[in-house]
Order: sequence, then structure tokens, then C-alpha cells
Amino acid sequence: MFGVCIATAKTNDEPPHMKTPLVTGIPKPSKPLSDNAIATIYISQYNIKSRNERTLTLVLSKDQINKKIPNAIGIVRLPKNMIDIMDTNPNPNIIEINVPIDWIKTNAEGHQIKQLTKSHVIHISRNVTGKTIFKLPSVKSFYGEWVFFRHASHTVTGVTGKVDPDSHTSKDSLFRSYHERGIYLNNNDCIEFIADYIDNGKVYVWVAVYDNGKWVTPWDWLLIDVTNSLQCIDYYFFIDGNKYKIWLYDTKYGKWYYNEYTDKDDPSSEIEWLTGSTELYLSKLGKFDLETFPITTDNVWYDGSYHPPITAFMYWGKSEDKKYVYVSGWFDTYGRIISHHWSSNNI
Repeated sequence: MFGVCIATAKTNDEPPHMKTPLVTGIPKPSKPLSDNAIATIYISQYNIKSRNERTLTLVLSKDQINKKIPNAIGIVRLPKNMIDIMDTNPNPNIIEINVPIDWIKTNAEGHQIKQLTKSHVIHISRNVTGKTIFKLPSVKSFYGEWVFFRHASHTVTGVTGKVDPDSHTSKDSLFRSYHERGIYLNNNDCIEFIADYIDNGKVYVWVAVYDNGKWVTPWDWLLIDVTNSLQCIDYYFFIDGNKYKIWLYDTKYGKWYYNEYTDKDDPSSEIEWLTGSTELYLSKLGKFDLETFPITTDNVWYDGSYHPPITAFMYWGKSEDKKYVYVSGWFDTYGRIISHHWSSNNI
């Protein structure tokens, strides 16, 4: 039977609450990775080393990359440099990677993969009890709420999830609002995945990197314009030595985007906190309603494979309520972290 360890707290550290700076100007959207940078793996039953309710471990030779095979039961497409990090096989000619089942696209023959796992999915629930309220510093015309998930077990060096902008309406307002998933590392570094709403109607999903608490990447260092369709953007993050490697995937257009940051002096080695935040810079109050639902953390990476976040993190608490902003966060029945973000003149 598939066992799940629900994490418990390790320390009583004060939770982090980085305030994203107010940025201005017109960004230049990032360029997607070329097709040559993406690997297509056609999966046969012989490639499946092991499986559980959530993931498959695949083993294949490197010359199988991009080669179609008869009777393939599934296909997975990933950036080649992501596969390099995930590969746990010491043989340079063999690839061994653990992938979540929902990353695999299946054809008629491949339906069996999902069917084998669907009936065995374990549902994990966790009640949010004993909630702690943390007071955060207030800034004139700035409003923010945070929800905190504390690292409790395992050495977590990677996460994946989704940022899904949902709605943007406004009239006679001047504002900038950030809906975020914060990835706080153990050496005062931070990665933020941001849904960015502007009073002119523009919406972007972008990434900010902080080194020793200082924002060190340009606004458009890794950025996708989602204004026209508010499509969901998948995010992927790994610590790889002294590099922080980050991918975004545009679910509407099927394009991958990538950038990396090198921490040259004191790189972090693991993830300590996951946060959700709703932040608002407000200059003129009119009508506005901005929503992101959900922002998720679907998987965490430790011991060479992906696991539900609930196995390594615990709910820690929420900041005090503020007007015009709202955030809430919880573990769903699959152990994923889900957060709901809302900015509105009606809050």
C-alpha cells in the first residue's frame, strides 16, 4: 500500500514575507526554447522501471530520445537540460528519470497507464487548525497578505506547479497587483512566480530572483504575456549546485521558456518555505477585481524523485487580514498546495 508521511514542524522560525518591488516600464517577453532544446520520449512498457499512484520511473537509452517506437503507450516532452538534472543513472548512455503521470500524454494504447493508477490514488486531507496570525509591516498605499507552508522533512531541491490567472476587470483605478508563489531557500535567497495585474489591462506571468534578500533579475528576465487569454503557466524550479534553474511552460501555445541564475558566493542548498501572497500597490481607488485561482505546488523533488508537497511541508499560518487583498492556502486531497488570490475594491 502506498504510504504518505505527513510532515510535522522542525523549527519555530518566523515566516518570510518578501514584498515584490513596484516595477514600471514595458517588458520584453522572453523567447521560447527552440525545438532542438526539447526532448520527446516515446514510452513503451519496457521503459517503465517502477510506478506508484503518482509517478513513473522511466529507464531508456539516450539514443531513444526523439525516436518514435511502434505501440508507444505514452509520450513525454521535456527540456533536455531539465532531464539532465532529473537523471539519476550514473551511466552516461542511460537515462533514468522519475516523472509525474500527469506529465505523460497518452494515445489509445497509452490509456492503460492512467487506468492502472486512477483507481489507486490515495486521497490525503489535512485540516487547517491551530492557525497562527503574523503581523507584517504596513506601507502606505501597499496592502499584502501571505500564507505560509514550512519545510518540515527531507532535503527538497525542486518544485513544480501552476499559475493560473483567472480574471481582470477594472474601472477608474490606478494599481499594480502581484499574486505569487514564493520559494524561499535556506540561505536568504528566494524565487517568486508572479501573476502581475496592471490597471491598463495587461497581465504577465514572470519570475523574480532574490539573492541575500536583494532582487537581482530584471522584470522581463523570464516573462510571458498572458493578457489576451489568461492561460495557465506551469512552473519548474531546481537548485543545481550554485545555479537556480527555472522553466515556464505556456499551456496554450505549448512553448517552453528557461533562464538560470548563478549564486557565485553563497548558494542555497534546499527549500525552506513555500508561500502564497496577494500584494497590491494602490494609487487611486475605483473599481477593480483581479483573481488568480489556483496557484499550485504540485510536486516537490527529493531523493531523486517527485513527491506530494504534504510529505515535506506543513501549513504554518497566515498573515493578518488586510483590505483590498485576500489569500488562502491549503493541501488538497492529493497532498498538493493550492492557494487562492484575490485583489478587489470589495474586500
